[in-house]
Amino acid sequence: MKHTNIYIFVLCSIILLGILQIKIVKQTNILKEGLQDKNFVILLGDSIFQNEGYVKDENTIENKLKNKISSLVLAKDDSLIEDIISQYNEIPEELNEPNTYLFISIGGNDLLGYYVTNQYNSDDLSKFNIVWEKYVREINKIINKTKCTVVITDLYYVYENTYHKYYNIIDAWNNNLERFSKKKNILLYKISELVKREKDYVNIIEPSKYGSQIIVDNIVNFNS
Repeated sequence: MKHTNIYIFVLCSIILLGILQIKIVKQTNILKEGLQDKNFVILLGDSIFQNEGYVKDENTIENKLKNKISSLVLAKDDSLIEDIISQYNEIPEELNEPNTYLFISIGGNDLLGYYVTNQYNSDDLSKFNIVWEKYVREINKIINKTKCTVVITDLYYVYENTYHKYYNIIDAWNNNLERFSKKKNILLYKISELVKREKDYVNIIEPSKYGSQIIVDNIVNFNS
């Protein structure tokens, strides 16, 4: 009888350890899978997140994202930094909570306005500093008023050769964003490491259907 009790004890211990291992594995997988069903994603900003004017409806970031996770796209093509607060104010109050991930991509059009449209020398960072100060001011407004989990987004390096001369501007911007995210303890979505190939772009600087897929997949799998 004594040996039987020991056998039962050992067997139960093995079963219990097995159950605990399964639970640990499941929890680990959840952490690796990125955002979950309980999360809601909101996209604010410009055409990096709202490319409906450049691809077919089924290939837009908005459409692909809604098929993956509960989401709302408030980003608008041609938006500037000054537009970001009005976009934020469109968020329904019930979504203003920590499980809502607020991805923000803004500033690119402001920089394009100075350095591409008005052709300021890309080595002149005086205009860059004006844009950066405006960005910090507006993003701080959002950080101070929201309960959402804020995720700022860097700029990608446009594949087209004519834009290579602006890479120093993009470098400076992305470096500033990294420092800013650490200082404010907010998350950074490095789109610059994802959208790289020629086919990821359409109309030179907009996300193509391939770019859309990459952006959406990495939002859904975003690991904070």
